[in-house]
Amino acid sequence: MAAEERGRADFVRVVAMLDDPDPIVRAGGVMELPELVADPPSDLVARVVLLSDDADDEVRDAACFVLGTQWDQRDSPALRKLVLGHLEGWADDGAPDALAEAVRRLTDPAGPGDDLFAGVAELHRRRSRDEDESDVIGWWRLMDRMLDLAPHRGHEFLDGTDRHLEGDPAAGRWLREQSALASLVAATEA
Repeated sequence: MAAEERGRADFVRVVAMLDDPDPIVRAGGVMELPELVADPPSDLVARVVLLSDDADDEVRDAACFVLGTQWDQRDSPALRKLVLGHLEGWADDGAPDALAEAVRRLTDPAGPGDDLFAGVAELHRRRSRDEDESDVIGWWRLMDRMLDLAPHRGHEFLDGTDRHLEGDPAAGRWLREQSALASLVAATEA
């Protein structure tokens, strides 16, 4: 069987999973779709949007995750509203709003937010001076969550943070040479 025929067979198999009575199978099918289709047609997006209102929590979560992070090039205001509305129920290590905020910022056409870069820059400024960072660590937690979802955006986050450290060469050097953010960026480039 040729690779193209195998790919088509896999696609048909996974799409059939979306209608399975077992929610684990439906959720699994949704999560497999981005591996098979990078730029989904509108009818496939519509099927996944319908699953974002599934009776099962795991199916809803899988659909929202795929729509909000894997197929983010299909962004629209209605789709963003749908995804953010469903995210309210997700658990995220005791901070249910963290995932929703991460997805909101990652899908915002205006970008992740200058306040995020400023907050992470302040954290790194304090770390470079060995000062208390407890009141700004939340900015790193949010950025770290965003990088879990979109590691390919690490360079953008590193550059945005670095812009807020202009005029503070020691903190900028610490950011580029010793920070976890710099390590994450280096690991995605390797």
